[in-house]
Amino acid sequence: AISEAGVDGGTVQKISNFNSSIGLQPVRTEGSIEAVNGNAGEAIFEDYRGVKVLSSYAPLELDDLTWAMLSEIDLDEAKKPLRQLRYSGLVVFLLMFPVSLVLGWIVTRSITSRIKGIKDTAAKLAGGDLDINIPVSGNDEISELAASFEKVRISIRSLVENQSKTIDELSASLIPLNDDIGVMVLIGLFDDHRLENVRQKITEDLSMRFHQLVIIDVSNISNFNEYTGNGIVKIAKTVRLMGCNTILSGIHASMAYEMTNLNIDLQGIDTQNTLQNAISQAMEIINNDTK
Repeated sequence: AISEAGVDGGTVQKISNFNSSIGLQPVRTEGSIEAVNGNAGEAIFEDYRGVKVLSSYAPLELDDLTWAMLSEIDLDEAKKPLRQLRYSGLVVFLLMFPVSLVLGWIVTRSITSRIKGIKDTAAKLAGGDLDINIPVSGNDEISELAASFEKVRISIRSLVENQSKTIDELSASLIPLNDDIGVMVLIGLFDDHRLENVRQKITEDLSMRFHQLVIIDVSNISNFNEYTGNGIVKIAKTVRLMGCNTILSGIHASMAYEMTNLNIDLQGIDTQNTLQNAISQAMEIINNDTK
């Protein structure tokens, strides 16, 4: 795919030798260009492979450098659940119309009851409840319909779990800005398992990298509440016990209000409203320590 994207053979060989494309793979897409130019947004365009993607991009100012941050998913992959739901809806229509004509009011009433159950389940599924079980019994058309919905549910859940796993891996990684500063960006929904995974991963990373200061960005957490707030503070305090200064970034107004109402203890932990401000503060702290 890299060769097909027009990357010269020498660069491809270097990527193969180093087993990494960092600093070698050129990315010149609409999103990367816009982000480098200081713009943020969302758009659909072709990535460096020539594949259409749904992209969210934004610039990250770091001293005199402008970094481009992009989060992308293939457009076909993003649309797959919608196509499956459209197909299932078509199956519902094609099956139920002839059944209602042939079996009459009594049979239709029985079928309507079963269809309502599937409809309610589908509504819960559309609302994001991917753990709900769709009962499948019998060998009639309604059972086939339920089986189709169950297959859709399993497929969507698998997709979401894979994406969650990818996000979990990304958001549990400590990214070194330099030898002294590391950044961990927390993304998505957090439960007990994810919070503990982050805490374990950051301690493992710090054991190998010996950073003086760690920035934990919480601006992209979807379910901030008392439980996640205390879990994040627990992670920050664990980092401090390992000898690192800690800054929590991404503390926006509603999050600060919630923390105050919940009496979440932030004693000894610096906070900033943006990741950029946190990086600036971290640089200042490190520079002062080295003087």
